[in-house]
Amino acid sequence: EAVKLEIRCPQIVNGIGLEPDPDWSFKSLLLELDSLEKKLNLSSSVSLPFAKTKSREIYGEKGTKRSSNAFVMRVSDEEFDDSEGENEKVRDRGLVKAARFNCDEFYFSSSDDDSDDQPCLDVQTYLMNEVGLVESALYELTHEHQLGVKEEIRNTISALETDLMNESEKSSSAHTKVEKYREARREVERKFDVQYQRRVAEGLDNHLTAVQRDHELKSQIEERKIRSDAAHEEAKRREKALQEERLRQEKAKAEA
Repeated sequence: EAVKLEIRCPQIVNGIGLEPDPDWSFKSLLLELDSLEKKLNLSSSVSLPFAKTKSREIYGEKGTKRSSNAFVMRVSDEEFDDSEGENEKVRDRGLVKAARFNCDEFYFSSSDDDSDDQPCLDVQTYLMNEVGLVESALYELTHEHQLGVKEEIRNTISALETDLMNESEKSSSAHTKVEKYREARREVERKFDVQYQRRVAEGLDNHLTAVQRDHELKSQIEERKIRSDAAHEEAKRREKALQEERLRQEKAKAEA
């Protein structure tokens, strides 16, 4: 039951051989493919080039369920004769000639002519048995990168929150200072207003006092003047009376 697999790409890439022993039995091939699928599905939770979400289903020619592309499995001609009877035995044992099924980016052909006619696909440079390690390392790097990004975001958010709290405290402190300054200014203005009103009242009182004093002084002067005039008139009257009395006496003496 020998099966020969031919990869539609160079056999050696960067000094690494794709398969040192390409002769597989059909059962070993299925077991290896299932093992690779399980290993890939367990090694990473993200979809990568060799990750599959559904197991392969390969049947014989009587109940064949083929995939649309990938590689071609070819039964070696050296293991069988050209007789039709032996071909029937091969079919009965479940071997598939030139059956195609998926293996992602690798393509296996049933003949050298097919591999020569169709262009080679761009494939990964690592081996199939190393895909699990690569995917695991990639997953770890991705996970570490995500953790780093999350930590950086948390640090940035924490720094922003700290800055916001500091700015809020500064704003609150500045607002408090402004309110205190306004209150102090209102108190100073109130004191100035009281002092001004007091000075105005004092000035008005002084003015009224001065006016009253001036009025009293003028009244006293007028009163003194009136008294002086009255005394002068009284003196004149007395002097006139004395003169009249003297003249009367002189007249009386002359008549006597």
